[in-house]
Amino acid sequence: MSLKILMCLGFFTILIVTMLWVIQVLMSDTLYATVKQREVDSVSKSLENLIKNDSEELAEKVDEFAEDYNICIKLYSVEDGAFVEEYSAIVLVNSMISNANEENLKHFYEQAKKSGGEYRNRITLNLFEAYDPNRPNNSVPLNDDELMVVSLHVKIIQANDGQEHMLLLNSVVTPLETAKKTIFAQFSYIIVFLIFAALGMAVMLSTLISKPLKGMNESAKRLAAGDYNVDFDGGGYREIDELSDTLNYAARELSKNDNLQKELIANISHDLRTPLTMIKGYGELMRDIPSENTPENLQAIIDETERLSELVNDLLDLSKLESGAKPFEPNELDLTETILKAISRYDKMKSAQGYIVNFEYDCNVKVSADRTMLLQILYNLINNAINYCGEDLYVGVKQEIKTDSLGNKTVRISVIDHGDGIEADKLPLIWDRYYKLDTVHRRATVGTGIGLSIVKNLLIKHGASYGVESCVGEGSTFWFELPVINEH
Repeated sequence: MSLKILMCLGFFTILIVTMLWVIQVLMSDTLYATVKQREVDSVSKSLENLIKNDSEELAEKVDEFAEDYNICIKLYSVEDGAFVEEYSAIVLVNSMISNANEENLKHFYEQAKKSGGEYRNRITLNLFEAYDPNRPNNSVPLNDDELMVVSLHVKIIQANDGQEHMLLLNSVVTPLETAKKTIFAQFSYIIVFLIFAALGMAVMLSTLISKPLKGMNESAKRLAAGDYNVDFDGGGYREIDELSDTLNYAARELSKNDNLQKELIANISHDLRTPLTMIKGYGELMRDIPSENTPENLQAIIDETERLSELVNDLLDLSKLESGAKPFEPNELDLTETILKAISRYDKMKSAQGYIVNFEYDCNVKVSADRTMLLQILYNLINNAINYCGEDLYVGVKQEIKTDSLGNKTVRISVIDHGDGIEADKLPLIWDRYYKLDTVHRRATVGTGIGLSIVKNLLIKHGASYGVESCVGEGSTFWFELPVINEH
């Protein structure tokens, strides 16, 4: 970054220096000549107006313009080919028009007439030699320091009273060589100043900007190595502060995910170890004691094997959902009949253990959904309610139809339990695949314990809205909504 800043400032310095060189040195003659010519034209126009109107301010203005603009001015009246001087203001030592004789004036007059009443010319003069009208291009000086270029402006003016006048203006239109050398010397100092200023700014900017970035880079390396307690500091720059805030947030989330992932591994290890231990225990018992080779013990082994299979299948489903590998195939189906089928799976549990799974609905509703995924959603929500239901062992499933202001209908499915409930600050976390509500791991009555994460991913596939409402000590209600296709 320091090198790039130095290169950018260096390029900027070269650009400024080049521009100054072109304007101050190479184009100085042209620019100066242009400015002086505009001044001469302006003075000529102003005096022309005064002459035409026979203004009493003419004499005063001639002196004022000559002094302000460093211009030699002479005004003649023309009568029968003769030139009578009316006003004169000479500010240049070797002025062209101050030494002009009758022949020169006649020449100027004829040139102006040929040019439509206005004549311009530029002549090179020697500073130390008076202007010789017989040599209008006196251009054999001793050296360049003795040269100057002057401008001659001749204008024929017809006054309102019919009197004809000839206005002569004479000015220096290029600076002397000495002045150019002065400008070049100043330019040299400017170049040196800009170079050192660019170097100083490059060092200062690279230090101010790169220092917080270097610190963030070191913190990022620590974060990549697994140190989640790093702190990113932007150094007071808005964009870098925003980046540091984002990286600090990422570090907190990575730390949270790392801790939750460790908890998940510990929980899954526990869930895998428990059925394996029981399978091993029943197997050794049946091997060592032939009389224990009973259908009940074999069924226990089968039940634990099924539990292992469910856990592995749920983990595979979760992985497929998050990677997008599980296909989503929606079809029109009867949601009410699907719920009834899902609840019927729990008949044995209801009769054996006293659980109550109640379904409330007014009519049958059809929706567009993937049947397999919808059953998996219902099973996981009901399993979760059974695992956390209260002492009354009650689980309620409720179907409600809602209509918005535009007449669109949706069906809400709610799964209700009367358990301990969930604290408000923990509600957004329960859908996370790593999150576990209670810190002490306990074996679920049914299911594998990662059902809510599967439910969230399946509902996202359907584009369904979902949520949870809970009150500590009263229970929880998990719900989701789907658009209604038909009801009967």
